[in-house]
Amino acid sequence: MKTILLASTVSFLLIMGGLTLYARGKRAVPVAMDATSPAQAQGQGPSATPVDAAAAELAFAAVENERQQLQKERDQLAALRGELALREATLQTQRDQLQKLIATLQQAQTTATTAQAASATKLAKMFDAMKADGAAQILATLDQDTALQILVRMKERAAAKVLAALPSATAAALSERLTEKGTTLGMKGEG
Repeated sequence: MKTILLASTVSFLLIMGGLTLYARGKRAVPVAMDATSPAQAQGQGPSATPVDAAAAELAFAAVENERQQLQKERDQLAALRGELALREATLQTQRDQLQKLIATLQQAQTTATTAQAASATKLAKMFDAMKADGAAQILATLDQDTALQILVRMKERAAAKVLAALPSATAAALSERLTEKGTTLGMKGEG
């Protein structure tokens, strides 16, 4: 915008400066008085020649053309600013919606994690009450994550008996996962 304004100002000054120099140059050259000219006969000075009038009209036409071009560019810039403001508002609305969705998902994840932990604790109490062989058969059918959650919540002595009753490959895999997570059996204690 500044470049357009600067270019327009320079163009205007050049045109006006040229007109001024042209007009001064015409005054410096003596003009023969035509006795038939009423304005000259009354002492009002020389009249403008057709060349002067044409040059002035060209200069004014150039200035008007430049003014129209500037107005057109201003209108385009205003339209672009309006479009930009609309897009910014749309993006802000979408950003707000995403933040609400993220908050909702985080809350749902927290709720699900809490419910899963409560369920694992309840199952651990049930498995504590079961015989080791029966608990081992059931744990062997569960996915490793669920089995781990139950094992770490069981009493240490009961969890060790269940782990011993599991098939050796399953017991080894669960023991390895416990080691990776840095978790030990019987977090609940012997209570």
